[in-house]
Amino acid sequence: MRRDAMPGCSVQQRIGRRSLLLWLVCGAVLFLGTFWSLEARALDEGWPRQKVQDGNTLVYYQPQLDSWKDQKVLKARVAVEVTLQGQKQPIAGAVWITADTETDLESRTVTLDDIKVEKMSFAVVDQALSKSAEKAVDAMISRKPLVVALDRILAGLRQTELTEAKNVELKNDPPRIIVAFEPARLLIFDGEPVFAKIE
Repeated sequence: MRRDAMPGCSVQQRIGRRSLLLWLVCGAVLFLGTFWSLEARALDEGWPRQKVQDGNTLVYYQPQLDSWKDQKVLKARVAVEVTLQGQKQPIAGAVWITADTETDLESRTVTLDDIKVEKMSFAVVDQALSKSAEKAVDAMISRKPLVVALDRILAGLRQTELTEAKNVELKNDPPRIIVAFEPARLLIFDGEPVFAKIE
């Protein structure tokens, strides 16, 4: 019989203590995971976001990621709606941006810094109105560090990968079709054929 057991403790008591310790460890892990998730959400303001400046109103939505090279440089497209001063209907458009990123694994957030606007496009025929929209958006779009939850970035990258996989080009060229309008046979040669007269 083993004598190394804790004095005064039965087998059931030892099992109960181990189970309690296991539950405490699992609870701590769940608590920390929830705490980090809540902290990331608190730093991430959510989407869409709105900004008003000089009588113009800009609403911009969660960036659609194109790439995140070495987890340092992020390229994305941002859907926007801008309502110019004196206008009732918003103008829809898209803005292509690049930004340097810094990842904080402890808070599970990504900070976008040095944001650059690469190009813009708006769904409007009037070129003068389009230029006004570009000017307003360029003045209002945030150049300050922007905090985004890391989980949003990773989910966006997965969605981009799935979209690219669906857009793989397939070779759909039709096969060569040989048509004969009189009796014929298809012969398959192994190498170059050698023809000879039949005597």
